[in-house]
Amino acid sequence: MALITKKDFEHDAAKEEERYKDNLEAGCPEDEARTDAQHCGEPLGVYERFPDDCLLCGGKLVIPFVFWAGQGADIGLHIECAARLSVALKRDVVEHRYGRDRAQQWYSQAKSEAVREVVQ
Repeated sequence: MALITKKDFEHDAAKEEERYKDNLEAGCPEDEARTDAQHCGEPLGVYERFPDDCLLCGGKLVIPFVFWAGQGADIGLHIECAARLSVALKRDVVEHRYGRDRAQQWYSQAKSEAVREVVQ
């Protein structure tokens, strides 16, 4: 899972140069070292196809957003939707392990902590 920000869509010249030097030190021919380094410095958006819509609410994704590439599915979530989903998933795990009552207790506490966090 990764937080996708505006920077992820910008060329990273420092990363490209570092990769080029590493390739040369590893004994790669200069032309191969440069080609590989150029790909390394390219923004994520050049090679990665991000979802257009949020998995949870269906709304259009805007930067920043959370991205998860899984087996056969790429998931994009608004920051707030990722927070809601993570709490709901954790609640399901608590219910499975400890029962419904304990899960409700945990969920109520987690929601109130999340609200305090957003308000601050």
